[in-house]
Amino acid sequence: MFAAVSPPLFRNTLKFMNITYTFFVMALSVGMLSSLSADEIPDVLYSNFSTRCIKCHGKDGKIEGEVNLLALKSKDNLQSQAELLENLISVLQNRRMPPENEPLLPDGKRRQMVAALQTMLQRALKTQPFGATPIRRMNRFQYNNAVVDLLELDRDIFQLNERLLRRRDDYFHPETGKMPDAVRVSSRPLSKDIDSQRPEGFRGVAAFPQDKRAEHGFDNRADHLTLSPLLMESFLQLSQTIAESPDLNAKECRSWDRIFAPPGQPARDPVEGRYEVELMPVVKSVGTPAGEAEPQNLLHYGTQWSGDTHLVWRCPKQDLELTVTFDVSQAGTGLHFMFTNAPDYGMFDVYLDNERIGSAVDLYGPKVDISDHSVSGLKIAAGPHTLKFKCVGRKQQSPRFYFGLDYVEVTGRMPTTETDAEAVAESDSVRPRLEQLLRRAFRRPVDPETLDRFTKFANDRIASGTSYEDTMRTVVGAVLGMPDFLYFYESNDHNDASDELAGRHRLNDYDLASRLAQFFWSSIPDDTLLDHAAAGTLSNPGVLSGQIDRMLNDRRSSRFCDNFPAQWLQLERLITSVPDPQMFPYFYYHGYRTSIHMMSEPLLLFETIFLENRSVVELVDPDFTWQSDMLGQNYDGKSNSGHDVQVQVFKRVALNDPRRGGVIANAAVMTMTAAPTRTQPITRGAWINTVIFNDPPEPPPPDVPPLPEGDAEELAKLTIRERFAAHRERPDCASCHNTIDPLGFAMENFGPTGVWRDQYENGRDVDPAGLLFNQHEFSTFVEFKRLIVQEKKRFIRGFTAHLLSYALGRELGPADSPALDAMTEQATNGNDQLRAVLKSVAMSEPFLHKNTGDTAESRED
Repeated sequence: MFAAVSPPLFRNTLKFMNITYTFFVMALSVGMLSSLSADEIPDVLYSNFSTRCIKCHGKDGKIEGEVNLLALKSKDNLQSQAELLENLISVLQNRRMPPENEPLLPDGKRRQMVAALQTMLQRALKTQPFGATPIRRMNRFQYNNAVVDLLELDRDIFQLNERLLRRRDDYFHPETGKMPDAVRVSSRPLSKDIDSQRPEGFRGVAAFPQDKRAEHGFDNRADHLTLSPLLMESFLQLSQTIAESPDLNAKECRSWDRIFAPPGQPARDPVEGRYEVELMPVVKSVGTPAGEAEPQNLLHYGTQWSGDTHLVWRCPKQDLELTVTFDVSQAGTGLHFMFTNAPDYGMFDVYLDNERIGSAVDLYGPKVDISDHSVSGLKIAAGPHTLKFKCVGRKQQSPRFYFGLDYVEVTGRMPTTETDAEAVAESDSVRPRLEQLLRRAFRRPVDPETLDRFTKFANDRIASGTSYEDTMRTVVGAVLGMPDFLYFYESNDHNDASDELAGRHRLNDYDLASRLAQFFWSSIPDDTLLDHAAAGTLSNPGVLSGQIDRMLNDRRSSRFCDNFPAQWLQLERLITSVPDPQMFPYFYYHGYRTSIHMMSEPLLLFETIFLENRSVVELVDPDFTWQSDMLGQNYDGKSNSGHDVQVQVFKRVALNDPRRGGVIANAAVMTMTAAPTRTQPITRGAWINTVIFNDPPEPPPPDVPPLPEGDAEELAKLTIRERFAAHRERPDCASCHNTIDPLGFAMENFGPTGVWRDQYENGRDVDPAGLLFNQHEFSTFVEFKRLIVQEKKRFIRGFTAHLLSYALGRELGPADSPALDAMTEQATNGNDQLRAVLKSVAMSEPFLHKNTGDTAESRED
């Protein structure tokens, strides 16, 4: 239950429980009970409160933890304190109360008390406001994606080190529901960018500083995304440098003709009769060919290809066909094809409108390169035409039948005439272009005054002699620096008659579109979402469900996998992990660290769960993992295989060892939660509490001495558990350690780099035994892992709370608890696939409602 409470509030409430560990045994005072009759509260609560409540919170003026229960004068008074009720439920469910030195509470009575308290809590939360949603700026990741989507760019505008995993293969296709068996990836923050891949970022564009992740949260938290005058100035400079960058051109920008090109002078569709085959709106595939047919970037093979991209068809066998259509705008007498040659390509006949033209084209080549092929003597009229490429075989040297085509160009074109009256005047084209651009940029219809102001500015510049392209660059630069683009804010209209509670106002459809885009794409809404918002249909449950499915199947959902799991798992900590080179020499290779491989394992697991829509429980206990040769050697404490440091090949492997697998039992987590020379069970336990169960522990007291690192003779004989025993002797430390220690010591068999061990260096046996949730005994890590799966409801609730907090960009509060309970129940009852959980978050009451009031005021209400 504590997952629903905001962490600071929860820790403050829990603090008095730590100080006075007899809290619940003496839960309410006699003074309070004397003002209540037994029928005002359930019997099970009344009887236990009346017999276990008088020592610490009110009797004889004794008020432990600044909690005076004598001040509670009625049941309504208790029921109004949602935070207190949540924490009572939490300490009971987690068996933190009664404390060890008090009689145990029978399980049946414990369940009855929890049920009664939950009933009171549900009543209390009916009038609780949702957390306020303040205006907040885009973080760096969102800003990059928003610019890329607004201008339809082919790559990022600046380097994003927060993207810990780089996909070197084009494998992220959520619409297929399948992850390949092997992938090529890399980790930019942990390795140098000297791999001949396409450079990241536009020339002349410098990113603003990376936003920091909130403690126990994410980097999209509204209360952390402040904007200083210095940062505001950097945003203004950034918007101008983006618009002025030479990389903002017709080749990189798919929206060039709709925004920057003068009317009647398209630069992409087509260019002098050229039809780019990889631009699918220009050349459209007919039907669904056997084998994948998709655009493929070839920049790492050279710059010979137009737009650095071609269409690749992975033709699986001979006699299959690929058919495409295209509209010829200017009649001609021939066709010029720019094909791709490669070692695994085949031979193809070419058909124009079902008539074979020219001789068969042999696309085999010893290296990847371009290949010209022309056919003359044709009569190609303006209008639609069909091209068919039929595989007729392959050379003996080629192992496959693949096909690649960059573009087709109509040659011998006939000139056309166009009167001035038929041409669209430049001044007349500005307003409709800006109306579409500003709607996307501002995520809502642009008001007429703003549109008039932008239109007049642009037309005045054009009239003064500024070129159309330069004018639109200036306009785009201004738009990208405007608060309406930079800030996410939700309208303050409360016109819905059903909004009866302060702090619970239904989102309008435009605000809902923005929330969806931020959640799934870390970006701005596309035209489809905005069209539904304009029609007022987006909030319709059926439409909303369909749009969520569409967004999750869109490749832009890769940004969710880029952003959420790395922050949820706190993997940025691995970047600064440096195990001792003398003790762990296998961890290092010519200045590189094995952590460049460790980083990818849990992230690829998350991607697989997402793409294949698997159960979220498999995040903890899958039957497979991802492994490179170098990472496999690390798990064995060796370094004699697989030294790929720039681009790594990861293969999906089945797990036969129950000790391996999942977001807990992987080398990345074990390494980043260890010191250079030894493990840190307390750090690991705190990580489990925070990440897996969303229950961050209280920070340690400031005067706790560090664990001795000396190599004295007596210390060398002790186990880690024995060396930590002194911390548990302090009363203000014992309560947290009772919760953290079992989780951390359960993973003690994993050394500082994730290598399994049964004994310490001094020969003493590792002891991972403990008690989970003060209820379940375990003696091995495998038993511990099984217990987490057995108690999957706790994990699902904690994971869902992380997702909801990420989706809302704020801390969660008591009012979010009913929705979390409902989503957890739904997932526990079988709907626990990751996309189903994501959909439940996006259709939950907190996600569909807003509170635009002041945070402090809403809490006081």
